[in-house]
Amino acid sequence: MTAMKTALTSKTPLSVFLYNRPEHSERLFQSLSACRRLDECALHVYCDAPRDPSAAAQVAATRLVAKAWCERLGGNLVEREKNVGCAASIVSEAATHCQQSGRVIVLEDDLMVHPEFLNFMLGGLDRYEHEEQVFQVCGFLLGEPQPIRQDVLFLPFTHSWGWATWQRAWRHFTFQPDLVALGLQSERGRWRYNLRGSFHWAETLIKAMQGRGDIWDAYWYAAAYKHGAVTLYPRVSLVVNNGWDGSGLHCGARPRYGIAMNLNPEWPPFPSAIDWPRQAEANQAAYRRVQKYLRRQEKLWKRRPSLLARIRGRVSPFVPDWLKTSLRMVRPKGRQPDGGDS
Repeated sequence: MTAMKTALTSKTPLSVFLYNRPEHSERLFQSLSACRRLDECALHVYCDAPRDPSAAAQVAATRLVAKAWCERLGGNLVEREKNVGCAASIVSEAATHCQQSGRVIVLEDDLMVHPEFLNFMLGGLDRYEHEEQVFQVCGFLLGEPQPIRQDVLFLPFTHSWGWATWQRAWRHFTFQPDLVALGLQSERGRWRYNLRGSFHWAETLIKAMQGRGDIWDAYWYAAAYKHGAVTLYPRVSLVVNNGWDGSGLHCGARPRYGIAMNLNPEWPPFPSAIDWPRQAEANQAAYRRVQKYLRRQEKLWKRRPSLLARIRGRVSPFVPDWLKTSLRMVRPKGRQPDGGDS
């Protein structure tokens, strides 16, 4: 095992996180084994321990799958003796690999990847290694393929289904984000943070900070948002999530984001020689299409703050507390206090 680790240190770490889904894990490894440039990656597979005795059988079956594929692909298998949890495991190992190798690619057990997935990830990591504004490379694209000429594009948000990053970006990850710095104290700030009212990132972050759910990606988005960062995406998705069958912690039994259970996806064509954008800037037209798509999926209306609310949010920091109190006592003509007589 020690010799294997020494031989892999010069390669890009590819971290795969498994728990109790042997069938999903098998499909992931099958798709991964078909990827070009897999030989340029150092495969590390992490199998978490059961949370309770009822999960023991499925965990054991998953470990057998992982062991067989690690032997076949020359990977490093880590079998946890205690249950670490998804969030803690991913965050810890991502930090370790970034510190040791400067970068990392991360996959979870419910994903399947395109044969060009690793070529895209490794190419993106190389091309934008020194672009401070680029925090992530992600293989999953929300919605339909983007109608653009280039093969890839930048968007101003992160995603956790098949991603990679560098040490220079991951060092900003924290479990104690500054909510004021993120602008979450105002209605307009929350609207902007929530992808212009199309997703619920602010609510998810608060939930995570309250200890409700095994969540890590909300903190990662917070770090990227704070620094005005962008993520590199392919024009068409190179990742399929097959976890929408009720078997996972975060994915229910009803497919979301238009992703149905498809054990043999017909992958769209994707070029081997990728046309990389020169400027790391968000594609605003593509961003608007993603927002529209998310509002339909999340059943959210475009809840942009009113003009009055936006003005109030801008001037509020400069208004003395005593004046704010006085202004709250003045009500528009014809409006009565709650519970008052009409």
